[in-house]
Parts: sequence; structure tokens; C-alpha cells
Amino acid sequence: MRNLKQLLYMNLCVNSSFSLYMPNFLKELRELTYLCLSRKIQKKVKMELANLVKLETLENFPTEHGNVRDLQGMTRLMTLSIYIGGKGCSMETLSSSLSKIKHLEKLTVYNNILYTHTDDEEDGLVWDFVHLKQLELNIYTPKLPDETHFPAHLTTISLTMCRLKEDPMPILEKLHHLKEVRLGDRSFCGSRMVCSMGGFPQLQKLSMTKLKEWEMWIVEEGSMPLLLFLDIDCCERLEEWILEEGSMPLLRILDIICCDKLELPDGLQFITSLAYGRGMGKKIFERRRRLLQNPTHPLC
Repeated sequence: MRNLKQLLYMNLCVNSSFSLYMPNFLKELRELTYLCLSRKIQKKVKMELANLVKLETLENFPTEHGNVRDLQGMTRLMTLSIYIGGKGCSMETLSSSLSKIKHLEKLTVYNNILYTHTDDEEDGLVWDFVHLKQLELNIYTPKLPDETHFPAHLTTISLTMCRLKEDPMPILEKLHHLKEVRLGDRSFCGSRMVCSMGGFPQLQKLSMTKLKEWEMWIVEEGSMPLLLFLDIDCCERLEEWILEEGSMPLLRILDIICCDKLELPDGLQFITSLAYGRGMGKKIFERRRRLLQNPTHPLC
């Protein structure tokens, strides 16, 4: 162990079907700047990480095996992923600990599949990350903070299993540095989303997957002026998509998979930049190509 005390980099994320046993030795590695933990750790393992104040990257920190208050002294952290499980980690405690990490640029928070949310999670995390650019949430957080309380320089956001009760678009579209948005499985539990005029001024990639209750999408004129890639996948109830002229004018790739009820919007005819598509998007692209080759073709 004495020879490891000057170690800077440690990756314990092994590909194994067995849970990893770890003696409580990490607290001695005070020089570490990078630490990646295994996602599978034996239940009895407890880790003390408060001494690792030089860490810049901490991956797969498990609240079941470590104390989130240990994060408070890791003020150099720029990349952090947290795996919520077990008991004793409230959203209030987690928010308080994360608020001390002022230089964080990438944050991922996800929870154990067996984890049961508590009442205090209704208001979600408290955001206080000035430099945060990438955010991934795979936790129950049914309410987003308004745009004034979001990290101002966020470029990428991914939401999964959040079960948002209200349309997230009016908040997200006001985050003017966003370039990529991913709404994954059960991130939104409502039926209607609206993207407003002038919203998402920098967005280039939008992906929406397994939104089980989503039925209607309105995209107003001037929304998403720089969007290049759009993916709509397994949104079984989605029926109506209103796409106003002048929205998504630069769209190049359109993938629409397993959305059998969806009626394609007339507004797609105004998007001349489409270059590739899959599923229903492929049909649109091929129709556009036939039209360009032979404008009088009866199928066009």
C-alpha cells in the first residue's frame, strides 16, 4: 500500500458479473486525481473518500457505500457521476454536498433500479453549478427548476426516468447554450409539448425516446434554427405533430421509429435540407429525392 500513496489514476470499473470486494484503502491515496469505481460492490463495503481532495474526476460514486458529505471537500472535481442506492441519501443532503463543488463541468446522477424515491425528492436537486456544461439525470425528479436556476452555460442535457409532470420545453428552450437534448424513457409523463418561436437558438441534436404518454408536439415558427438531427423513437401515443414553416430549417437527419400513430406534418415540405432518414424519416427523404428528380411524378 505504501507504494500506491503517490498514485494519480485508478480505474476499478471491471467488467464482471460478480460484486467487487474492496478493503477501505482508498482514503490513503491522497494524490489521486482520477478515480473510477466499480458499479458492482459487495453490500458490506464502506468507503471513506473525504481525504481525496485532489480528485478532478470521480466516476460511479455509490451513496450506498460512501458518504455524500465526503464530496464537500473535493472542490477540484470537474467530472462526477453518482449512483444512488440504499438509504440515508436525501436530495437535500445531496444538493448541499454538491453545492460545494464550484468547478464541476460534467455531472451524472442515476439511481439503482431497486431504489424507491421519497417525498423530499418532489422538488429535485438544487442547482448551483456555474461552470456545468453536461448534465445527465436518471432519477425521479418530477419538477425542473426554472431557467434562471439552471446552469447558464449548459450545452448538453439528458433526462431519463424523471417523470416530469409539466412540459420541459418552455424551460429548456431558454437555455441558450444548449446544443444537445435527450429525453429518454419516462422522462416526461405529460401528453403535450410546445417549442416556442425563437426557442433553442443553438440546439443541434434532439432525441426523444419512450415517452409513453406523449400525444402532441407543436413546433412554432423560428424554433430550433440550427437543429441538424432529430430522433423520435418508440413514442407509441404520439399522433399529432404541428411543424410551422420556418422551424428546423437546417434539419439534415430525421429518424422516426415505432411511432405508428403519428401523422407526418405538412411543415416537413418546407425543410429542403433533409439528407438522410430512418423509419418514417426515410420515407420522407425518399419522397423528397423523387420530387427533386421528377417534380411531375404522380407519387410526389
